Amino acid sequence: MLDNGIRLLLLAAGRHPFRVTIAETAEAFGASHPHLAKAANLLVRRGFLASRRGKRGGLFLARSPETICLAEVAAALVSCEARSDALDTLQGWRTIEQGAALAYKGHLASHTLADLLKPANSR
Repeated sequence: MLDNGIRLLLLAAGRHPFRVTIAETAEAFGASHPHLAKAANLLVRRGFLASRRGKRGGLFLARSPETICLAEVAAALVSCEARSDALDTLQGWRTIEQGAALAYKGHLASHTLADLLKPANSR
């Protein structure tokens, strides 16, 4: 779901201030319409995207790219609740997993959507 959310945000940022639709995003990235719709719903509820219904409806960035922290996007879209019971039996697994999650979130927290809009060689 995170990949689809990032795709939506990137396309919305690239088209800002114009709208983007889920159908356009699905076609542009070869992504699943239902999965994009689910990601869009979460992004709208968390205030990253705004939506408008109707003939001229679609999705728009709700905030500037510089204020959209990738760690917040990941937290909104990635559910870490599903866990394997088999892994719970491994001693120390939870500590290692939590450390990895903290490092991941820390790295994402230092980047915004604006960073993804820059050319690759200037990042």
